[in-house]
Order: sequence, then C-alpha cells, then structure tokens
Amino acid sequence: MKIYGNSVRVILLSLLALVWSGCSEYPMDDDGLLITDREECDMTSFDLLGSDHRTVFVKAPVIDNEALTVTGTVKYGTNLAKLKPRCGHSIDALITPKMGAWTDFSNLDAPLKYTVVSGNRQVRKTYSIILTVQAKPQ
Repeated sequence: MKIYGNSVRVILLSLLALVWSGCSEYPMDDDGLLITDREECDMTSFDLLGSDHRTVFVKAPVIDNEALTVTGTVKYGTNLAKLKPRCGHSIDALITPKMGAWTDFSNLDAPLKYTVVSGNRQVRKTYSIILTVQAKPQ
C-alpha cells in the first residue's frame, strides 16, 4: 500500500509541475519571446562585422534615438556587400529584420532600415543605417 501512495504523490507532483510550468504572466509571440508591458524600444548599440568578424567602423557609430538614425564611417576598402549587423536594444524589445546574417549595405544612397519593436509589441521605431566610407589613405 505504501508503494501505491508514493506513486500517487509522484503523479500529482508531476501534474502540478506541468500545470505550473505552462502558466506565465505574459503571453509569447510567434518566435517564443515573451510579450511584456514594456514600451521602450530604443537601439542602444550598433555594429557591422566584416568577414573576419571584426568591426568595420573607424569609430563607434552615432545612434540618434530622436531622428532614428545610426550614422557611422566604415574603413576604406570594406566589402559593403557582405557585412553582418548586430545591435543592442531596450529590454524585451526585438528587432526586425533579424540581424546576424550577411547583409548587403553597398547601396549608400538607400540606407537599410531596422525596426525596434517594444516588449508590448505596440511601439515601433525604424532606424536608418547611414554609412560613409573612410577616405582613401594617402
């Protein structure tokens, strides 16, 4: 009889754990990320990596969270057709399109745009990435 009692306890604890793990204060989006109450959606850092996985910027780009621009100068000779973007952003926010894949930034007249979406998915800020190329060294 003692074995039966332990089995019932194990089953009840397992069911309780299953129910508890399925409960969340916040819902999830299609990517499995929590949707929270946060409205902040600022870009806090931005970088472009070359094929050697090092930054291609001469110095850190300037992020203007009011004008919604990221302005930076890349090193002379950078292959703008194959750069890997990455950024930091507000807590619980997400970025679209997703970063981390090789991306073509070679059309300097048509800056690429990235949108930061708030944790509550209600606020969106679209940033233009404005690049210039460092002058040829003498």
